[in-house]
Amino acid sequence: MAIKTIENRKISTHNWNEFENDVTWLSVAVLKLELVYQYIGNQGFTCEADSLLGEAIEAVKDQKNGIKLFFECSSDGIDYNLEY
Repeated sequence: MAIKTIENRKISTHNWNEFENDVTWLSVAVLKLELVYQYIGNQGFTCEADSLLGEAIEAVKDQKNGIKLFFECSSDGIDYNLEY
């Protein structure tokens, strides 16, 4: 198994890739929140803005939980999110 060392801790390549995926999806969710914020500023709070805001909030929650699970798995020395 390939291993990367970060601050004297070893993280499997699988876990590192999963972490990068979570960070990417978190970045997308933050971008959605920023776009909704700009839209609300220009158009007011519409049904479309409400829908996009709800979607972005759920995405951020999911990624927050994913990142928390990543650190727990890495700390325990097990692979994270193996079903993917």
